[in-house]
Amino acid sequence: GDHRDLHLCDRRQRQMCIRDRYQRRVRDQSSSTVNMSLDHSPSMRDEARKFALSADEVKELREVFDLFDADNSNSIDATELASILRTVGLNPTPAELADYVRQADKDGDGQISYTEFLHLLSECRSQNKEEELDLAFSYFDATNDGGVTPAELLRQLQALGMSVTEAECEVMITAASADTDARGRPRVSRDQLAAYLA
Repeated sequence: GDHRDLHLCDRRQRQMCIRDRYQRRVRDQSSSTVNMSLDHSPSMRDEARKFALSADEVKELREVFDLFDADNSNSIDATELASILRTVGLNPTPAELADYVRQADKDGDGQISYTEFLHLLSECRSQNKEEELDLAFSYFDATNDGGVTPAELLRQLQALGMSVTEAECEVMITAASADTDARGRPRVSRDQLAAYLA
């Protein structure tokens, strides 16, 4: 009994440590570019490319996955997935968890493999980026006409306390789009901005 409790305690401590490390990495991450270090295995680099994650993220997610894969079957069930999601800072409702399992369990066996797990997290991350882009674009599109002009960008950046000129805003917009509005002013749409940032 005591030995098993110690093992569970160690596992919980490792889970908490990984959660803290993962949350710190997410907080500190300044860009979503894939950073490939020479010390990562080719399979990790391939997984990182495939799922638009950094090699460090793939390595860390593998550690998290392995900690929760208690029977070493290289798959997890819905309960284990819920624990992992809580560990990385998400707290899904039962309905959201069921939806995640449906999304992730591509072969319908009731288990989520490591590859299915990476695919799910990549999709969630992609969905979050789209939502963040929508929110940011709607803030800058003050007239709600589906486009942002240098004047709108200038007003909103100044409202955020940034010191920029309209000429600088025009450069930012023309970098993402060659379009103009009815008055001939540079204009960028949400989709153009998404393509530019991709």
